[in-house]
Amino acid sequence: MSDQGRASSSFARLLFKVNAALAMKIKEARPLLEIPDSNFEKAIKAVALLGLVATLAVTAYYWPKLPQQAPHHFGASGRPDAWGHKGLVLILPGISTVLYFILSWQAKRPHRFNYPWLITPENARAQYRWARRSYR
Repeated sequence: MSDQGRASSSFARLLFKVNAALAMKIKEARPLLEIPDSNFEKAIKAVALLGLVATLAVTAYYWPKLPQQAPHHFGASGRPDAWGHKGLVLILPGISTVLYFILSWQAKRPHRFNYPWLITPENARAQYRWARRSYR
């Protein structure tokens, strides 16, 4: 590698470190607010939880009725062209459960989100509320 290439690579690393440090300072300076859930947010959370419970209940109900080998891919004709163990049915409910809990946990921390503008004490409440709603 040429000297110019090494210099530009070193400069890029330095710029990345400075940018990361600045981003952390900005996030640390954001106000931490306790914003209660609105009725709309409570309804959204209830619907999401109901959907998760329904997904898990349907999976549990039909689990004993599934054959050991179940189709998991269908061709253009609509006929199955790949088969697998019935345990493959658990992938989607598992992913749904993990995503529900991760997103619920993260929605409680809007001060940690990335915003395209500076968060100040004056605009924090409105921005945090907007971010939480878009996250759910």
